[in-house]
Amino acid sequence: MTFVPTKAKWTKPLKGSGRVLKDPEGYRMKLKKKKEDTHYYVCSESVRLRCPFSLVLRIEDEMILKTMNDHNHDNDLLKQEVKKIVSEKVAIAVENNVSPRAALSDISNKVLSDNGDSSGLAYLPKQASFARMINLMKADKLNAPPVSKSGMKWKCPIVLSSPLTISPF
Repeated sequence: MTFVPTKAKWTKPLKGSGRVLKDPEGYRMKLKKKKEDTHYYVCSESVRLRCPFSLVLRIEDEMILKTMNDHNHDNDLLKQEVKKIVSEKVAIAVENNVSPRAALSDISNKVLSDNGDSSGLAYLPKQASFARMINLMKADKLNAPPVSKSGMKWKCPIVLSSPLTISPF
């Protein structure tokens, strides 16, 4: 594989602040070693998946000078894109009081139109999970108390019942 030096591309980290280097193929990299004017990076999956990919970055002009080996895994760009679409649509559904079913339909249409094929549909959440996301965000927005997860039906306390009919208010 012949390699032409390329300009480094940076992205936001998944957590926290700062920036993360992306290699020319879009994989996230982590800093391994610093020398005077060069930094050495390895794939962010080097420990978990034993990915052998590494690169050398010249600091002064942020040019990737050299890459070594190939990645042994997928970069999950499609999964990250679908996750971003889902979070945007959840926020819109909460703002506009859209039903989870309609919002999930919008998401699947958006994924199909953006990607051009159905490969991104595999990363969509299940309908129950998506409805839960919307309900949790709605409850958080309204500062509502947590809902019981036990499935028990709550009975109205007698103190809150009407004194004449003893029926729930």
